[in-house]
Amino acid sequence: MHHIYKLLALAIVLTTITSSVHAGEPKDLEVKLVCDFDRALEAGHYDWTHVAYEDITVPDAECKEKKKVTLSFIQINEEVIALHEAIEEMKNRGCRPATWPELFALGADHPEMQRDKHIVALGSIWTYTPKDPRLKKRVQTMVSYLDADTVDGRNLGFDNALGWNNTVHFLAVCS
Repeated sequence: MHHIYKLLALAIVLTTITSSVHAGEPKDLEVKLVCDFDRALEAGHYDWTHVAYEDITVPDAECKEKKKVTLSFIQINEEVIALHEAIEEMKNRGCRPATWPELFALGADHPEMQRDKHIVALGSIWTYTPKDPRLKKRVQTMVSYLDADTVDGRNLGFDNALGWNNTVHFLAVCS
């Protein structure tokens, strides 16, 4: 009988944890696109922006000015997630990765979303060659992200497109 109470207690704890995780997931959000890179960057009013945005070639992205788009957040319950795995998971869910105009619109229209989440857009792949001579002009493949910290505030940065952990929220457009 004692074992039944332990199992019942464990079930209650697991149900509570599972419910709190699902309750904390962000809902789908609507944003309005700004297709001009400089205006979209400025609209976010970021406290810190990665230095690469100053001299990087902006990747092409399909964008219609002021078009409303609904964005979804996808978390993948894997310890390490590679770029191709994340994109494949989005496709399996009927989604595509968000592009830079969609991520930037999220930062401008819903700045509170990045306060406690690391939000990555995999739909625009950026290449950047750092000017730092110690890096020997290595070309880096990167994707844009939004997050926040206590030092810099709201950030617009770059992640190397190598992989992520399960705390990342991938931004997607789902049909």
